[in-house]
Amino acid sequence: MKKTLHFLRHGNAQHNVNAEPLRAAGCTFQQFLDQMQIDDAFDSALTALGVEQAKTCGELPATKAISNKLELIVTR
Repeated sequence: MKKTLHFLRHGNAQHNVNAEPLRAAGCTFQQFLDQMQIDDAFDSALTALGVEQAKTCGELPATKAISNKLELIVTR
């Protein structure tokens, strides 16, 4: 039996707000990760951009095409 596994990353969240500008300014990957860890919060809320990204993803033809075939959804 063949199983297909799909990965979907969440949209922009509050812990991305400070780290993304650092990355755009050319910081090291470690500096980016350090800032993400400083701002990280359990189940961080999505920003307005993140909500829009999630909505857009849900409306993609590919997402709709697989939605009736899903057997299990795992979230963190």
